[in-house]
Amino acid sequence: MTEDEADKRPDWNYALLILALLISFVMQSYYLPCLCNQGNMKISLALYFDLFIIARMLFALNRKEKGGGWLLYMILLYTSPLWITLLVSLMFKIF
Repeated sequence: MTEDEADKRPDWNYALLILALLISFVMQSYYLPCLCNQGNMKISLALYFDLFIIARMLFALNRKEKGGGWLLYMILLYTSPLWITLLVSLMFKIF
């Protein structure tokens, strides 16, 4: 990719990504916890995932990344209660 093409790509939309992070945190806090080992594992996994997203945002901000990569993280944040529940359920069935 040439330098001109890289300059034309849009910047990351940090405002929408932060909003998605806040909304997903509320959804995770509401839908994931229960008073059992599965609930503890779900909320722990959700918090680690949120910390990963924050670290990735800081990395992208530091490198001044451009493009639509932030959309993937926004989709993952909004769907996190669903896929975290499925992942933990699968883990408890296997182990």
